[in-house]
Amino acid sequence: MSERVTADDVRHVETKIIMTEDKMFREKNYYKKLEIREEIIFLRKKLQKMQFLFKEG
Repeated sequence: MSERVTADDVRHVETKIIMTEDKMFREKNYYKKLEIREEIIFLRKKLQKMQFLFKEG
């Protein structure tokens, strides 16, 4: 069973990554920055998977 991914889904995750990166740069607390960075890494992996599924579509 494959997951259907739309262009809107991909754009949504891309936007979320940009917003999260902006949040990281504004954060002053180093440890909070590390947490946010982990979230960005997770989102980028998710985006890669979604882009692959979108191409396969």
